[in-house]
Amino acid sequence: MRIAIGCDDTGFPLKEPLVAALEADGHDVLDLGTFSTDRVDYPDYARAVGQAVLRGFVDASLLLCGSGTGGVIAANKMRGIRAALCHDPAAARTSREETDANVLCLAAPGLDAKDAIEIAQTFIATQYEPSEQQARQVTKIGQLEAGLLGADKAPIKPDAADAKAAPSPKAATPKGASKPAARREAAAAPAPRAAAAPERPAPPPAVVNPPPVHPDPLKLPAVEETLRFLESREFLDRLWVKDATLWKGDAATVRNRLGWLTSPTIMRGHSEDIRGFADEVRRLQYSHVVLLGMGGSSSTGAVFNETFGSKMGFPDMLVLDSTDPGAVKQVADGVNLSRALFVVSSKSGTTSETMAAYAYFRGQVEAASSPRPGMQFVAITDPGRPLDKLATETGFRRTFLNPASIGGRFSALSFFGLVPAAMIGVDIKILLERAHNMVETCGNEVGVRGNPAVQLGAVLAGLARAGRDKATLVFSEKIRSLGPWIEQLLAESLGKDGTGIVPVVDEPLGAPTVYGDDRVFVALVLEGDDSHDAALLTLADAGHPVLRLVLRDPMDLGAEFFRWELAAATAGAVLGVNPFDEPDVARAKENTTTLLTEWRPNKKPSSVSRGLAAHLAMAAPGDYLAIQAYLTPNAEAWRVLQEIRVALRDRLRIATTVGWGPSHLHSTGQMHKGGPTSGLFVQITGDDREDLAIPGAGYGFSTLKAAQALGDLQSLRDAARRVIRLHLNGKQSQGLQQLLQMVQGLAKRL
Repeated sequence: MRIAIGCDDTGFPLKEPLVAALEADGHDVLDLGTFSTDRVDYPDYARAVGQAVLRGFVDASLLLCGSGTGGVIAANKMRGIRAALCHDPAAARTSREETDANVLCLAAPGLDAKDAIEIAQTFIATQYEPSEQQARQVTKIGQLEAGLLGADKAPIKPDAADAKAAPSPKAATPKGASKPAARREAAAAPAPRAAAAPERPAPPPAVVNPPPVHPDPLKLPAVEETLRFLESREFLDRLWVKDATLWKGDAATVRNRLGWLTSPTIMRGHSEDIRGFADEVRRLQYSHVVLLGMGGSSSTGAVFNETFGSKMGFPDMLVLDSTDPGAVKQVADGVNLSRALFVVSSKSGTTSETMAAYAYFRGQVEAASSPRPGMQFVAITDPGRPLDKLATETGFRRTFLNPASIGGRFSALSFFGLVPAAMIGVDIKILLERAHNMVETCGNEVGVRGNPAVQLGAVLAGLARAGRDKATLVFSEKIRSLGPWIEQLLAESLGKDGTGIVPVVDEPLGAPTVYGDDRVFVALVLEGDDSHDAALLTLADAGHPVLRLVLRDPMDLGAEFFRWELAAATAGAVLGVNPFDEPDVARAKENTTTLLTEWRPNKKPSSVSRGLAAHLAMAAPGDYLAIQAYLTPNAEAWRVLQEIRVALRDRLRIATTVGWGPSHLHSTGQMHKGGPTSGLFVQITGDDREDLAIPGAGYGFSTLKAAQALGDLQSLRDAARRVIRLHLNGKQSQGLQQLLQMVQGLAKRL
């Protein structure tokens, strides 16, 4: 038989032995979570196991939870589900034989694994064999569900012949038969709501397009085909029961990366604890919170910091996601060391850049003779990771252990994003409420065509397959910092196996003539902001697909995080890639490790200008230019890099991206090595004015950054990518100005 199993945190210890026993008996088991003892809400798993039955994915389901009574009540709210709470094998046998139960609920407290296995085995082995009266009673249960037996109607008393003729639910739908339409109707039945329950605010519109005179991207043939494909695969139904076979890759591994689906629900249970810790930090009068992390471990915190800033009375935040010694020094010079709290954020607990930054600032705090240096550090990591152990051994103030089933770039609505947000005074309860609204809007009841996240994923993936694989993102200024977060999500999730979607962030909008036919434009704008409308309408008039996503206010970021996560997962299913792994990231890390002890000379062209011209001449329609700036990040350098990218975009008519090194290794690095071969790479390095030693490493940040740049270069060459390296001698600002002048001159001759 096909059996689904779900549990809450209390039932989790029983799940593993139950799964092992059922698989040993020859059953196919669909594990719907949860996957740890972190607190969760049992109704979410009652819903999951119930839907697995209703959709025909399994023949029966098991639910293990702390409240067996609550679990059975929750499951029975779903029309078509007959859940039974059984404390012994006799009750399990009766529930199947006489009432055709299809979900077994077990109360985990006080139940040992041996007894649980015996009850489950009895339940599964028993067939529905009712007496005439029992069959009639089951039929009436179905009538009650359908509203045919109201309180004002007399009881139905069929005679024996009628009872025999009345089909039971099992007779109407033989075991193993699949009737998707009927099941969809059953699952879509709304659960009764309490009369006093307030109406929840409507989530933001799924996709708001330009006026009707312009083509609707959702009706483009490539997108229509993609939506039909998703419907044919029952994508939403399978997604919400965590069917890992939707994507390429090992099913068990993929299933253990789907925790983001329930993260908004799980984190609502932690919100008071997070807010309490943030209040503690505020009362201790820390002036700065310094977030140390790379990629998904720090990108959400950066979004919150740049969007909301620090609320009055809360500490300011600085984010360090670089090994550039100038960037490290900027942070060190910008804080009062004795009043700074450092958040060390790493899912793996071993991220080299993060741990180097920790070693440096730990050394600084200890050198300042702090009586309890560990109390100035907070850890966010997965359970059992080296950082978890380090935090315990060295006396960190607090450690937040994130559910291991949530991947780094999908961790916005987990401790990795919410703890930094709360520490600067962002109201995470509102953020999670907005996220939860989006989760409900993206349930499987509406279908793929009414699902805002699946719509977005279908547009991006469908158009990418049709050749428009450059997703150009446009933002209201207030929420512009969301761009790098989306960039990492799309690039690292989808850029592999030679395919992918190239996210283009912070590229100023131009005239239609500077764009090729490989673009799709996605605008995320705040309600009332029409600053980009004219340019977007012009692009739509020129035939470029344009989507507009409207946010009521910046707190809707909570909803957008979930929308884009689900959109990326949808696109991964369409493109045939595993959106939850990063197979090519390790290559650059390995090269960096080697190069820290083994330096290789680089062959230089006879003329920098001639070499750059020859490199840029390789650009072809459909390519994209990626500028990797291993420099000290600052506003002036960014301004010049933007001028360089726009000059080359306008001349070559190809998409352009700019990323700071080594931060981009944890963002677009996967796509650069494993995605489409259409990348044209320009790596820019420079002299560091000074170095800072990393305690215990035997080298400094300058050496680490240089090794990362060379390791990245070697990885690109190993992947047969077109890449050139330019090194700026002397002052960074002067070198960038000279490069800008060179590019402007070349743009006239290319």
